[in-house]
Amino acid sequence: MLKILKNLSPKSSKPEAVVSSYRVATQLGTIGHELSDSDRLAFIHHRTSIFNLGDYLSSPRHYFKFTPMDSGRPVVIIGGGTYGSYNRLVKKIPSLDLDKLLTVGWGVGLSLKEESADGEKMTRLAESLDYTATRDCTFAAADIPFCPCSSVFNSINEIAPGSRTGILINFDPRASGSEPLKMLDAYDGFVIGTNAHSEREFRAVFSQTSHIVTNSYHTAYWGLMSGRSVGIVGFSSKYDNLLSMFELDTGYVRYNKGDRDALKSAIDAILQEGKFYKLDNPEMYKAKFRDINLDYTKRLVEAGVFKKVELIPDDESSLERRSREVFAEYVLAECPY
Repeated sequence: MLKILKNLSPKSSKPEAVVSSYRVATQLGTIGHELSDSDRLAFIHHRTSIFNLGDYLSSPRHYFKFTPMDSGRPVVIIGGGTYGSYNRLVKKIPSLDLDKLLTVGWGVGLSLKEESADGEKMTRLAESLDYTATRDCTFAAADIPFCPCSSVFNSINEIAPGSRTGILINFDPRASGSEPLKMLDAYDGFVIGTNAHSEREFRAVFSQTSHIVTNSYHTAYWGLMSGRSVGIVGFSSKYDNLLSMFELDTGYVRYNKGDRDALKSAIDAILQEGKFYKLDNPEMYKAKFRDINLDYTKRLVEAGVFKKVELIPDDESSLERRSREVFAEYVLAECPY
C-alpha cells in the first residue's frame, strides 16, 4: 500500500480531497498565520490538506539563512510555486497584513491553460510585490528576473539514477482526477509514487528510477537535473516554461487537467512512443540555476532587504529538521485502494 501525508485535521473525509491554503513559516518552522512584533522575517508557501512535497521544498528558507535588517518593514518571502494573484494570497491569509510588509517573490510561477499564454498576469503580480523573481523564463522581464525554483539546492538532485521506469504523479485530484492511485494499479512492474510522499519515502522511490513519467512539475525538475530521462504529461504553461528553461522542445504530451482517463492515456502514449527528455549536461544546468539563485540573494542584500544571506548545506541534519517539521503537521496514512 502506498502511503500519503495527510493533514492532522483534514477538512474532508475523502482521502483524495485537497484543500489549498498558504503556510506562514519562520526560518526554522511554522508559526501559523500571524507574526509577532519581534518577527522580522517570514515565508509563505502553499500548504494543502494532502501534502505536496514540491510546494514544501520550494521555499528558499530550506536552503538559505537570512539575516534581516534591524529596522524598517519586516520581510515576507513568497514562493516558490504558483501564485496567480496577490489578492488571492491576501484573502487566504487575512491575519497577515501584506501591505505593511516588504514583499519578496522568489521563483514564483504561473499555470495558465493557454499554450501561448503571455506574461500579463505575472506583470500584475510583480506590480503588487516589492521584489519579484519568476521561475517562468518566458515571463521574465527587466524588473522580473528569471530565478528557477530554489529546490535546485536540494540533494534530491544528487541522487544517481537507478535502473527502473517510474510513474510518479501529482496526487492532487485537480491535476490527476479522483482516486489517482486506482489508475496506477494498471502499471504492474513499474515503480509507483506520488508527490504526497514524505521526503524520505520520495527519495527511496526516486532512487530506483532511470526513467520517470510524471505530471508533477517538481518531479520533472529534479528528474532532469539528476540525469534521468523524463516523460512529461502536462496541462498548462508551467510545463512549457519548465522545458524552455532547459532549452528543450516543448512538445510534451498534453491532457485535460483533472481528467484521470486522459492522464492515463497520456502516460500510455509516453510509454509506447518513448518520448522522454534527458539533459546532455545536467551538472551545467544545476550549477547555472544555483548561481542564479545566489545572484538573487546578492541583489536583495545590495538593495538593503537583508543584512546577509548564507547558503545552508542540504545535509542529513537539514533533512531530519524538515522531516520533524512536516510530521508535526501531517500524518502518514495508507491509501485504502
